[in-house]
Amino acid sequence: MKTFLTGAVFLAAVGCSNSSDPKIAEASAGLGSIVSGEDLLSTDTGVIIEPEEICDGLDNDGDGEVDEGVLSNFFVDADGDGFGSELIEACDQPLGTVDISGDCDDDNAEVNPDASESCNGVDDDCDDAIDEGLLNSYYVDVDGDGFGSSSEQIDACSAPDGYVENNEDCDDSSAIVSPDQPELCNGTDDDCDGRIDEGVSTTFYPDEDGDGFGDTLAGFPSCGSPSGHVTIPGDCDDMDRGINPAAIEICDGLDQDCDGVADDGATIGAIEFFRDLDGDGFGAGESFFECTVPDGFSATAGDCNDENAGISPGSEEVCNGIDDNCDTVVDEGLLIEFYVDSDGDGYGTTPLLACELPAGAAPEPGDCNDSRDDIYPDAEERCDGDDNDCDGDTDEGVLTEFFVDLDADGFGTSSVWACEMPPSTSTEDGDCNDERSDVYPGAEELCDDTDNDCDDDIDEDAVDATLWYEDIDGDAFGDIDTEVALCDAPPGYAAEPGDCDTERADVYPGADEYCDDVDNDCDGDIDEDTVSTPVWYPDDDRDTFGSATGAVESCDAPDGYVENNDDCNDDDSGVYPGATEFCDDTDNDCDGDIDEDAVDAVIAYLDEDGDGYGSSITITSCELEEGWSDVAGDCDDDDDDVFPSAAETCNGIDENCDGQIDNDAGCPCTQYNYGSNSYMFCTADRTWNQSKNWCRSRGYELATVDDSDEQYWIITAIRTYSDIPNESFWIGLNDRSPESSWRSGWKWISGAAYSYQAWRSGQPDDWGGEDCVEVNRWTWSAWWDNWNDYPCGEDINYICEAGP
Repeated sequence: MKTFLTGAVFLAAVGCSNSSDPKIAEASAGLGSIVSGEDLLSTDTGVIIEPEEICDGLDNDGDGEVDEGVLSNFFVDADGDGFGSELIEACDQPLGTVDISGDCDDDNAEVNPDASESCNGVDDDCDDAIDEGLLNSYYVDVDGDGFGSSSEQIDACSAPDGYVENNEDCDDSSAIVSPDQPELCNGTDDDCDGRIDEGVSTTFYPDEDGDGFGDTLAGFPSCGSPSGHVTIPGDCDDMDRGINPAAIEICDGLDQDCDGVADDGATIGAIEFFRDLDGDGFGAGESFFECTVPDGFSATAGDCNDENAGISPGSEEVCNGIDDNCDTVVDEGLLIEFYVDSDGDGYGTTPLLACELPAGAAPEPGDCNDSRDDIYPDAEERCDGDDNDCDGDTDEGVLTEFFVDLDADGFGTSSVWACEMPPSTSTEDGDCNDERSDVYPGAEELCDDTDNDCDDDIDEDAVDATLWYEDIDGDAFGDIDTEVALCDAPPGYAAEPGDCDTERADVYPGADEYCDDVDNDCDGDIDEDTVSTPVWYPDDDRDTFGSATGAVESCDAPDGYVENNDDCNDDDSGVYPGATEFCDDTDNDCDGDIDEDAVDAVIAYLDEDGDGYGSSITITSCELEEGWSDVAGDCDDDDDDVFPSAAETCNGIDENCDGQIDNDAGCPCTQYNYGSNSYMFCTADRTWNQSKNWCRSRGYELATVDDSDEQYWIITAIRTYSDIPNESFWIGLNDRSPESSWRSGWKWISGAAYSYQAWRSGQPDDWGGEDCVEVNRWTWSAWWDNWNDYPCGEDINYICEAGP
């Protein structure tokens, strides 16, 4: 502490840097000046004037407090967004402060009371509410079908994995049940519309009587087909098989067809009746059917005059020229039959019905020519072409029978009776085709779809018939033992015999011979002159791969032959396609390349620095060439002092390639590794610049702290490791350039700007030109509230850091 005395008055204006040694700023009074009590009196009134406190960094009113009641409030605006956080009381506004507070995140210029709230899990507008008014509701989608369940809801900016925007799923355990699924007939509400099997189920009705129609009132929907149920309703009595909508109505007082009316339109048991206008008990005209006969109608038809009650089927016939009994015959049974006899020979022709014999008539019929009195029944037959005796035959008993013979083959067809033989006739009959002279009884039968010999059989035993043989396998050759002679081939027969295997379609005379131990061409030899005969290649080295030289064709492989010619060296059984490749200057696997991918090849690693260890660059080779090593692991193949078995020295380099720098290297300071970096905690007090030069001389730099994890580890090491004193240490952050603004100019020793910071509250304050940074100034402060700017010329501990 530095103290300046001015007479008897001790004036102090303290501006602390929060160090353990307070730094005292001098008051504005000059050296040697004396402030007495008299200076505080008014010489005009003799009254003591109370001085007024003004904002000037002095205790103007002498109450022991500086600038009390006159300081202005300012707020640190670290992110430059116009809103501050940490309160600072000062007379004049410091750089980097504003007069508006309320910033809830002063490291983020996008967060302040004027910012618009975004859906990002951050209180952007500092109103103590996060994402207010911007969250959406999402619902769990367990089965991943795109539809969520109302059983679990979360509010978020965007849908998390396994959540969707809707809650329309009625079964979130099944991906095949959702609003966009088709309804299936399975007893499940597949489309989540609250209905089960709608539009896809079938309504079934119980059918107790098995007539195909069910009870309408007992119908129910079903996906299956229940036993004893049908899909057609309408049965009005399901205990009577004869009663249903398709039944025929019967006259029995029941409603068989279930239309609600009994006996309507009945046909079974119905009575046919007719209108009876004259009331004689017989009807006429259109018939009607009902279960009962109404008045004015009769069930008996046949009245031929329904306006005369004396004429009906029940009336007695009288000789009056009228059909009294309606049998369509007039005066039947009452008239005597006579016959017109024009020639007066006592025999008549046309019948006459009368009660008495009329003139010009005869009582006997039978005259066949009533204009000739020599022609009548009982007259003698003569050969004159007339029917003299009227017996219906002309010249009977006096004619000779001849037969029409149009084709003059000696056989006729239809009979011709004549006194003398007419032209084109024959005395022999039986011709079945009188237009062909080669067709007659006893003619030779031919294959011409004609009954040549007139025996009612066509083409039987034809002299030009073809021999056919049963062809079971359909190869157009038949079994010679099944020979039949027919004009046309029967089904399943062929014209060619000689098939030696009737059950194989590929075996027949002339077929191609194959290597199958079968006589394919039915010539008695097996597998001779085969087609597609396999080619076999000699396999002298017996490695199952043959040589292209010396091929033979044979149905069976000769001894020592194989079916391929892929061997590139048939004298070496270790050389064949697919063989293991070795480093022996031989193409072992016959692929045209020698020693490629050899199993006994070595993996060589590029060793550019010649230290005997290679890098990650590899080749596979049968010989280890210069500049390559069979040992890997070199982490710096440009430095022959760096390799896995090298001795580690304290130089900031991982010389033994174990991923850690200078571990167990005997460093002059306490050395620890954090991650892949090495840290030396040095307790020989030096200035910041001396520390920097000392670190650099050993391949190190003053430590750079990049994040909170590294800061936490450094502070923990200082405070807990027994071989490191719990004191302050230099790190590489500095502000050696002229001060231009608050918290400006600070850079790491590498020249890089710093992003992570662990400043103590109120630091850096540049008290008296503090341009270098120490850590652990306050051994009791939190690890994140720890950095302090300090004069670079002070001698303290320091931390050196080396990284890859």
